[in-house]
Amino acid sequence: MSYYYFTSEIPQVVLLTKVDVACPHVKENIKQIYKSRAIFHKAQACSNAFGVPMSCIFPVKNYDKEKQLDPDVDAVLLFTLREILSFANDCEGDQGA
Repeated sequence: MSYYYFTSEIPQVVLLTKVDVACPHVKENIKQIYKSRAIFHKAQACSNAFGVPMSCIFPVKNYDKEKQLDPDVDAVLLFTLREILSFANDCEGDQGA
């Protein structure tokens, strides 16, 4: 396994996708995404590999074979988008000061 460390001053976030493949409990119920140990361990491995803090890793489920939208999946995606935008806004404010 190769390890990468980002030395740039550009803030990094990671989208941890296909969580339903990584954890059968999440596949059954997306609401378990933040309680799953399997997802936590995947996020931890990602943090160690890329040097990104755990608070900057966002697990999300891909719309893959679904024919209809799922409000629970949408909620996770919208939460992730809101957090990324908030993080970007905070970083922009830090650079402008």
